[in-house]
Amino acid sequence: MSYLVLARKYRPQVFDDIVGQSHVTQTLVNAIAASRVAHAYLFCGPRGVGKTTAARILAKALNCEQGPTAVPCNACARCLEITDGRSLDVLEIDGASNRGIDEIRELRDNTRYAPASGQFKVYIIDEVHMLTKEAFNALLKTLEEPPPHVIFVLATTDPFKVPPTILSRVQRFDFARIPGREIAAHLQTVLEREGIEASPEALAAVARRAQGGLRDALSLLDQIISAVEGAITREGVESILGLVGTEFCFELVDRLAEGDAPGAMRLVHDTHRGGADLEEVGKGLTAHLRDLFLIRMSGSLADMLDIPESEVSRYTAQAERFDPDVLSELLEQGARLAVDLRRHDNPRLALELALVDMVRISGRIPISELYERLAALEARLGGSAPASAPDRGTSRSSRPAPRGSAGTSKGAPGTAKASPPPAHPPGSALPPAGPAGAPASAAPAPAGGSGAGVPRKPAAEAWSACLEALKTKNIRLWGTLHFVEALAFGDHGELVLRPAADNPLQGEALADPKSRNLLGEAMEEAGLPTRTFRLEADTADAAAPPSGKAGLKAAGPDERSMGEVFRDEPMIQKVIDMFDGEVLP
Repeated sequence: MSYLVLARKYRPQVFDDIVGQSHVTQTLVNAIAASRVAHAYLFCGPRGVGKTTAARILAKALNCEQGPTAVPCNACARCLEITDGRSLDVLEIDGASNRGIDEIRELRDNTRYAPASGQFKVYIIDEVHMLTKEAFNALLKTLEEPPPHVIFVLATTDPFKVPPTILSRVQRFDFARIPGREIAAHLQTVLEREGIEASPEALAAVARRAQGGLRDALSLLDQIISAVEGAITREGVESILGLVGTEFCFELVDRLAEGDAPGAMRLVHDTHRGGADLEEVGKGLTAHLRDLFLIRMSGSLADMLDIPESEVSRYTAQAERFDPDVLSELLEQGARLAVDLRRHDNPRLALELALVDMVRISGRIPISELYERLAALEARLGGSAPASAPDRGTSRSSRPAPRGSAGTSKGAPGTAKASPPPAHPPGSALPPAGPAGAPASAAPAPAGGSGAGVPRKPAAEAWSACLEALKTKNIRLWGTLHFVEALAFGDHGELVLRPAADNPLQGEALADPKSRNLLGEAMEEAGLPTRTFRLEADTADAAAPPSGKAGLKAAGPDERSMGEVFRDEPMIQKVIDMFDGEVLP
């Protein structure tokens, strides 16, 4: 006896055995139970999801010796004949090879004859959209008013090619693609009956490759069983089907997150040299990025992924390395890559260019974080900003001159008016003047730490050098801590820092152990005598300067104009260059 493939051996024989189409099967069961079976049906959907199988089960349910019944017995002569495909009352017609008007006329003439043994004659026309226009017209009248003993079941993968005149005469059922987890569960049941072991990861890989078609999944499983010896593993499935491995996708995305473009290119090169198809690389990478994006958006979307439960935590951990906006851009780039690999004359070049772009996107600061930084900078400079900004419609020639340049004052024309000393808010601690009017902060500091008379300038310079060293280690951490203020050195040599009150990201970064370790390494490279620091709020005496005594100058708003600060900020300059802007004084 010849071998019977799994797709035929385990073909559903009752409605309950059909996988993933309960919305269709339940309606048909209810119609049979209520004796409301229509004279014509249209089953639509992709290949391998159960359209023809459902039509055969409907024919058995109507012609069973115990029926019509929603559950055919599959034991009587009529059921066995339909199962074996030798029933004279159930005619399966291939619409692709019997698409002319002559074949449809013959079919129409045969409908007048009574069934041979059953109660109904069931005509199953597969791929009905392949019929010609004339054939459809010849079928119209019979399809609308067939003899009472005739049932039509039309099946198609392309319902949009079926004329509206046909659609108006049938009940339409749309078969959906079967979820990957349901396919994997069905494959596990089949393998248990066959006595073959397989890992959940291997079945998940088969289900993903089948793309929602159960028949395709069973055909792939047949191929894998013939190729492997012993238990079926994920590595074996990926090797036999030519899939890009899950480990490869995880490693490649890690390289993207680390900004390692050469490493990503080397990984793809080694995989391609090992036999992987570049188009499969693009498809695998895009599918992996889609899974990461869904998990990053919400953990509740994990059930939409065709991955085993055991790997959800691993996907979640990798997704947390990216901002959602960055992942969205990476996914868009991956979707374009999948198209380019099919059309490009040099697919390898297209893939390498896409990887470089993905590395650039991964290192980009998200626009939401940039907005937060700009808002924090605006709030910090609010005290020194001009009272009223110039009108947007003001021409360049009518804008006021920058601070410090010669201009015409309200006093004598053509003379520069000396700017008054900056006003200090009431209650702020002013450094007492020395003999020649110099501030006492310029005097040498007493030994012992940050008592009265300790200058702020060395602490600020040390912090600036520390930030420059941090910039080469972690650009994002540097951007977050760039506006943290260094007040002084503490009693034990630690650096006293003051994060912005309206920017919680700075406090969170300074509290993170990994960030503190990076900052300590930067302090060591900058030549600071210590790797430790503390925040101003951590001690009571750092909350405010000593009252009535010479001490540190109270931290107030930056006394520079907003234009001067903007000109000193590289990040702001990049934004200005990007939008062709101009800093107003």
